[in-house]
Amino acid sequence: MLEDDIYQLIRQDWQLREVIASALGVSEGTIYAYAKRKSQRLEHFFSIKLIMFHTSKTEKELFKTN
Repeated sequence: MLEDDIYQLIRQDWQLREVIASALGVSEGTIYAYAKRKSQRLEHFFSIKLIMFHTSKTEKELFKTN
């Protein structure tokens, strides 16, 4: 599962939502809904790569560790 601050970032950053939506072939509103309910669909390979590029965070920094 992604860190809570990543979900918050996705909800607040419409440009990031649009980029992810384009990569996944869905609407920007769908990405917002995914972030709001913390959907695993945001853990798609392309989404993670785009979030990493947008935030300059590593994959380890994006995910919660137990």
